[in-house]
Amino acid sequence: MSKAYEIVEQNLRQSLRFFARATGSGQVRETPGVTMISCGKNYPLFNSALLASEVPGENGDLGSRISTPATYFSNLGFGWSYWVCEDMLDEKSQRGAAGLFHSRGLHRVVGTPGMVATQLTRPRMKPPQMQFRRIEQAHHRIAFCHITAMVFEIPFPMSRDVYDCESAWRSDFVGYLGYLNGEPVTSTIVVITGDVAGLYSVATLPAHQHKGLGEATVRYAIEQIRAERGIQKFILQSSREGLGLYVRLGFREVCRFTIYRT
Repeated sequence: MSKAYEIVEQNLRQSLRFFARATGSGQVRETPGVTMISCGKNYPLFNSALLASEVPGENGDLGSRISTPATYFSNLGFGWSYWVCEDMLDEKSQRGAAGLFHSRGLHRVVGTPGMVATQLTRPRMKPPQMQFRRIEQAHHRIAFCHITAMVFEIPFPMSRDVYDCESAWRSDFVGYLGYLNGEPVTSTIVVITGDVAGLYSVATLPAHQHKGLGEATVRYAIEQIRAERGIQKFILQSSREGLGLYVRLGFREVCRFTIYRT
């Protein structure tokens, strides 16, 4: 019987693999204990490691599972991040995790809940008049890069490096833009793994936030994926700012992640 965290963790793993193919120089390395994903450039946000299996309750090996990617990325000369699903750690490893990561040069950036929804609540208010476009052409990707750079505070050239690659956008990685008065102001990505769809990069330009535009875009993306793929289960990792929205939409927390970064 699968555990609640597994569908969230597996979808996240697939979403991060995007960056290995986005720049043309990335790679994925699998070991028995850890998965390492490099975008091929020194972008710590887009070079990542994840636990490949649960850390056992006896003789926990979290230390070695940190050392392996630390050596890998050090040899590449890249900064990197470790996405840790807390549900994959035994209690002893959870207590000692922060110290182990710190000793290897990684510091806790944020904790984030993994959430699941199968049925969305009804909108509380009339949705704004928007138009939506699937990200399919070069100008769509550029608009997405712009929104991502602005909202997540990363340099625009970096955003283009990792997102403006046509071949990286495959059938399991679908993006949408929301337009207001002809201007692209919102974005979201949907990553498909089996019968689960994950929502990522949900963003609204600062000047248009708190108007219901992001919610409208999320609802549209979910409706499209349901209609096209028949998928009924949706997951995401929520930021602190977005948690209230996702709870209102009907998402519930099933696990937690901690992100460490060099």
